[in-house]
Amino acid sequence: MLHARVAAEIERFIRTQRLSPGHRLPSERELAGILQVGRSSLREAIAVLSSRGVVRVRRGHGIYVAEPSPAPLLAEPAPTPDDLEQLFDMREVLEVAAAGWAAQAATEDDIAALRATIAALDAEATADPPDLERLQELDTDFHLLVAAVARNRFLAQMTQLLHRMLAAGMETTLSVPGRISRSRRSHLRIAEAIASHDHLAARTAMREHIREARDAALRRRGEPGGDRT
Repeated sequence: MLHARVAAEIERFIRTQRLSPGHRLPSERELAGILQVGRSSLREAIAVLSSRGVVRVRRGHGIYVAEPSPAPLLAEPAPTPDDLEQLFDMREVLEVAAAGWAAQAATEDDIAALRATIAALDAEATADPPDLERLQELDTDFHLLVAAVARNRFLAQMTQLLHRMLAAGMETTLSVPGRISRSRRSHLRIAEAIASHDHLAARTAMREHIREARDAALRRRGEPGGDRT
């Protein structure tokens, strides 16, 4: 089961058990048994949910239902095409820092989760034809996972918000010829730099990746009929 589906099962568990913010979830071993999933998939799902602000992981204490994010921030309207460059500017500020911190903080479980996400991205990217919507979801999951590994919940929440706003205001750039293969290489460089605990290489790889994505998005905006990028 892919971690996205496991994440959905965890959210369903929280709802059905009526767990409120601050409530502790069962231990990792217990939760894996309840959901009948592997612990590796469970850890990936927890990392993604942490980056989304659904749960909060307290090392040595357990997994807790997180406090909801402030409503006014999440209620921001979808961006206009003119906002696009500013959104990518903010992605570069936040996600380059996240990649560096992730390289310093990554555990073996974190590295395994990143590599599993890369494997899922590769599997979808090499499908014939690839499902662009699913590929975009996995792409977003990768970036949210990097933010979660950075161990800064505020950065993770802001990263999630930026990706939501981009998704609301633009179509995926993965349909641009050659974009999928370039994105695959970039993600792999980021993941391997984090796995090597090389924070400078991780920052460089993430910066290059975001700038490539920005260039592709701006090219899409300039195409006929490309008002939504």
